[in-house]
Amino acid sequence: MAAFDIHIFTGTFDSEDSAMDYASVKYNDDDSVDCQLAADISASALEEDFFETIFGDERHEYLQSLLVSPEDINAIRATENSASNTFFLIFAIEDHVDLTFDTNPKTVQFLGTYKGAWQ
Repeated sequence: MAAFDIHIFTGTFDSEDSAMDYASVKYNDDDSVDCQLAADISASALEEDFFETIFGDERHEYLQSLLVSPEDINAIRATENSASNTFFLIFAIEDHVDLTFDTNPKTVQFLGTYKGAWQ
């Protein structure tokens, strides 16, 4: 089980559809790519294969299942805005290891970077 970093952002959205739309990668006719999440966190690169949007009440349990230290979920819960209902998980694996981003974005909240592993 190889560990990797998970960069965790959280936000509040009216619905799962609006959260998914916010994080969706849109390919334009001129081969450019738009993603509101990537723009808001000033990501150096963000490929849809390396991030997940988790909306709803089970997001903590899902994230906890990915964490190398499951007790890290307590620190995440303590830092998270109480109105939040969505996690954006960015996996630092393969080409995403050197990803850079803004840790103080306006639209979403950065909760930290934690070690994760596929079970």
